[in-house]
Amino acid sequence: MVEEFTKNSFYWSLTNGYLETHEEIKLWDAFAGNHGVRMVLSIEDVNTDLRQVYYQPVKKIIPLLKNLADVCHRYGRELHFTALSKVGFFYLSSTFNDEHESRFLITRRQAQSKNLSIQIHDNGYEYLALPFCSPFATIKLLKIIAGNASDIPRIQGILSSYPGYEKVVIYPRP
Repeated sequence: MVEEFTKNSFYWSLTNGYLETHEEIKLWDAFAGNHGVRMVLSIEDVNTDLRQVYYQPVKKIIPLLKNLADVCHRYGRELHFTALSKVGFFYLSSTFNDEHESRFLITRRQAQSKNLSIQIHDNGYEYLALPFCSPFATIKLLKIIAGNASDIPRIQGILSSYPGYEKVVIYPRP
């Protein structure tokens, strides 16, 4: 069941823009290093799930859900609550709480109903090509923060190849 939900869902992880210096350094080191970039975005007109991630301090089992799951297992059935199947995408272990993450979630069915392109990456995984202006949200690139060893001319070249983005300001990583 978990595999089915994850196979048919696409999410985009976003970090809150208000990080403490040590949190920002940790995220740069973990995800981008000195060659990466941080895109600062504005997301408006959201028509799908965009929620903050809840960081669970301790693994807890909710007795009622466990009892229901046990009954379903005994009879070879699966337990589904309408819209509840997506809730697991918004809960993480407290180990990751310094990421201050929000997730933007689109299901395969939603993407297909809006004719969005699901593509296959070189590593074999599927991904959703989400345009900045889509039926699910209007996303604006406000600025880019570049790692200390980033190729600024290359970043500027990429930006200038998209009308309206050639004036996006590139700032150095703090």
